[in-house]
Amino acid sequence: MGNRKYKNSEKVTRQLRELVRRRLCSGENNLPSERQLAVEFDANRATMRKAVAALADEGLLRREGRFTRLVRPFHDFGPCGRILFLACGIHSAFQQPAMERMWQALQVALLRNRADVQLLLTEPETTIDQIRTTLSAADTVLLVNCAGNCAADVVSMLKEGGRKKTVIALLESEVFDFPNLIALDNYAVGAIAAEALIDAGCRKPFALWEICPNRDFARRAQGFADKLDTHNLGGIQSVFWLPHENGSISEKYLKFIDWAVSRGYDGVFLMSDEYVGDLARHGFSTGLIPNRLKLITVDATRASFRHTPPVSCVSHATSQMVTEIVGQLQLIAENNFRPVRKLVRPTLYENGTL
Repeated sequence: MGNRKYKNSEKVTRQLRELVRRRLCSGENNLPSERQLAVEFDANRATMRKAVAALADEGLLRREGRFTRLVRPFHDFGPCGRILFLACGIHSAFQQPAMERMWQALQVALLRNRADVQLLLTEPETTIDQIRTTLSAADTVLLVNCAGNCAADVVSMLKEGGRKKTVIALLESEVFDFPNLIALDNYAVGAIAAEALIDAGCRKPFALWEICPNRDFARRAQGFADKLDTHNLGGIQSVFWLPHENGSISEKYLKFIDWAVSRGYDGVFLMSDEYVGDLARHGFSTGLIPNRLKLITVDATRASFRHTPPVSCVSHATSQMVTEIVGQLQLIAENNFRPVRKLVRPTLYENGTL
């Protein structure tokens, strides 16, 4: 049996810190045993023990007998006043699944720290008076966006009340609207996806999504194209935008992917994972994926993880985003807040389609 190459302690410590953050966000209290962690992270026991000790020194972990407990830092967010999470809704549900996951994780973290937090999902039928009433009671606004014809009015209201409220935008699309920003680095999403396809051996990869006005997707496409360009493997011409049409969206994507493979393309970056289940099932059943076409997507709806086998993806950095937001709210509570502009870098999960 050959010698096994294990990861270094610095990399294992980073991965363990990310696991701790995810578990803290999901409400879990314990870590698996060192033996289980060593298998999961492909690390030896001594390296794993060093990583656990490092996080214990940071105050993130605590030993209790046979168990390793997560330490939950407590901050009193009462001085932040009423915190409002303002997002687009559709039929009483989130319009953007990634923001729904962020709200679920963030709500747990804020309530644990005595925050007065409220969710407002604006739908096309939500009136401006309803929004104005809710906004008037808020002291800190975490802005995703809002739906309907009143969106521009909401932005105006927030700007006019900016001296009385702290507004933090949570989407890169809002970068020109407010001075405070904590958002997923969508340019990095595209660049990481391109690099992963190149590392998997692809020499003619492409990015694919439906035409939309969302600036976040444009940033993903640009990051993907620029990374290909640095490797002389294409550029913006390797990004394809499919038009809106009637009929099955999945069938439209499948037809385009078949067309691309017939012309020598060997890797695809789906800029959202909303239909990745249908595409991956077809690809695996026909042997297309991963033998002739490598597949990577973005973890926006968790479909990439639910699929069997899982689909490789770039994370939506939910736990990192929550950590950054909680840190800024702590500064607000301490009256030490300063304007923040933070793009959060995502993580690559190689789950089997590269």
